[in-house]
Amino acid sequence: HRSRMYGVFASCVPPRLLRWSLLCTLLLLAEYGATMTWLVREQCYRHALEGDGNVTACLPSQLGPYDASKVGELPAHPSWSDPLDIYDALGQLLGSSSAWQAQASCLWHRTVYAVPVLPDGRILFQLRASWKWRMGGLLDLGLSETVELGEPIESAVTRAVSEELGSNASLTDLQECCKLSVSWTGALAKMHLCQSDHNIIYRGMADR
Repeated sequence: HRSRMYGVFASCVPPRLLRWSLLCTLLLLAEYGATMTWLVREQCYRHALEGDGNVTACLPSQLGPYDASKVGELPAHPSWSDPLDIYDALGQLLGSSSAWQAQASCLWHRTVYAVPVLPDGRILFQLRASWKWRMGGLLDLGLSETVELGEPIESAVTRAVSEELGSNASLTDLQECCKLSVSWTGALAKMHLCQSDHNIIYRGMADR
């Protein structure tokens, strides 16, 4: 049930600006049933990321807008019950909640990404497993994990590499690249998502 990794040429990423690889992910994800042109969507994302970080208008859900009344009950999978630290839009710690409350109720929390960079300079994107409640079947940037309650960022990114790659490959020389806060709301096949992430992005060298 692991997600599959796909290579994408690093020409998608401007020099020394790996933070924009997240923008590239959003653009690639948008190609599934897209109605905007690549250029228009890129401009939309750049405007959103330079503003309040809400990218919903750049990638509206084909299943309709977010509806808080349709969030439903906590799913059975134990990961949705994991406790998380909750922040305001500026990154100030406010308290805690479950992962489900955070993802379904617009609560800012932290997520880490580890972006695998191949020896030839390409970076790897991931096709999320179709059974995933959140963004199942869509492209994701590298390896990601939600940071749990009180968890150090370094531990979270190490966990992302271990859980996502396992023994299939190694990722070395992890270095923090940048931070990017993004929010998105909409209906998905299995849930109504109101996601607000403070993303901490790392890069690392992949052996294959």
